[in-house]
Amino acid sequence: MNITEIAAAGLQQDIERLRVASHNVANITTPGYKRQISVQSAFANAINTERATQSAMNTHTDISAGQLRPTGNPLDVALNDREFLLVQTAGGGTALSRGGALQVDSRGRLTTSAGLAVQGASGELALPSTASAVRIESNGQVFADDKLIGALRVMRLGDGVQPIALGEGLFTLTNMADAQAVPVPLLNVGHTEASNVVSSQEMVMVMASTRHAESMARLIQGADEMLEKTIRKLGEM
Repeated sequence: MNITEIAAAGLQQDIERLRVASHNVANITTPGYKRQISVQSAFANAINTERATQSAMNTHTDISAGQLRPTGNPLDVALNDREFLLVQTAGGGTALSRGGALQVDSRGRLTTSAGLAVQGASGELALPSTASAVRIESNGQVFADDKLIGALRVMRLGDGVQPIALGEGLFTLTNMADAQAVPVPLLNVGHTEASNVVSSQEMVMVMASTRHAESMARLIQGADEMLEKTIRKLGEM
């Protein structure tokens, strides 16, 4: 691998870091959003790839809890660290979500703000069409006009388990068995969880990546000038 290829690989990694940082900043006000982190592989692995321009970056999810924000809404819930709501996706599968701003849709289902049905022990939580007062207790039980409808299915990730981001605040796992149902959750009702993105951290990442990219660009320019001088010298011989 020559110096130009090494610099090109470094530039590609800088572009990926900037992409992830910009995505984090764009979601800084999104409730429950989990910060994405760019993790660089060992340099030796990067230069031994078949193509130097292949990215040696991996993206992980920081699932630490964000700050709680009181709303007073009886359908808003904030979960503990490493806990997720089980929701049904648009395709009919299931996914994990930290979005606790819940609502009742036109079909009487308890859903996330994106309209995904929140799952209970036996599937969707369907509320009577005549229900006038719906509330969620701190143990996850859902009541409609003081009648117990069911309970939120809260899943907890085992230590060291890394969720895979699907976008739109949803996550999945390589093995869903790594998430265990919480028998009696302890929810913060009337609160939502803020994004765990810290703007100062992202700004440092942007500055560092930008400066590194500038260094890689100068390296490529220097290599190009050296090659030009070499060709000129050979032409004079």
